[in-house]
Amino acid sequence: MRKLSSHPDFEELDGMSTLVTDLVSAPLTPAEDLLARYCQHLVQGRYSPGTVKIYRGAFRQFLIRYAPRLPLELYREDVLEYLAERAAAGVSETYQNTLINAIQFYYERMEGQPRQIHEVPRPKRPLANPKVLTKAEVRDMITATDKPKHRGMLMLLYGLGLRP
Repeated sequence: MRKLSSHPDFEELDGMSTLVTDLVSAPLTPAEDLLARYCQHLVQGRYSPGTVKIYRGAFRQFLIRYAPRLPLELYREDVLEYLAERAAAGVSETYQNTLINAIQFYYERMEGQPRQIHEVPRPKRPLANPKVLTKAEVRDMITATDKPKHRGMLMLLYGLGLRP
């Protein structure tokens, strides 16, 4: 029996109706124990609850992919293969970066290993074309503004070529 954590955000992260500080009746598997320590390390590092939740989910998927092997039993090529699989599955560039960061946190911050994941090429966000407003949309936006000062600022910004 072990105590997972006393951090109040763990209840929300695990989606449990009881407090996470309750004792777990069954012994934890090595992967569950590792995931609990991972979350504790994030909380102790004062990461935001949102970051803890996202990293936990990403790292959990990584653990599931290679179960029953633990991350310290994996090679760099295994990690690269996992990241390539996720990219091929069509996850977004932002989520690919989250996966890299979550795995990198484990190896570098928790295990103190040298920067191996750092050398992984990171996906780049595609450049989005700017939205071009029609003349009617610009006119409507300017005329919808009640205050002359604000209307003048919008007209100046548009005249200078700046876009909202």
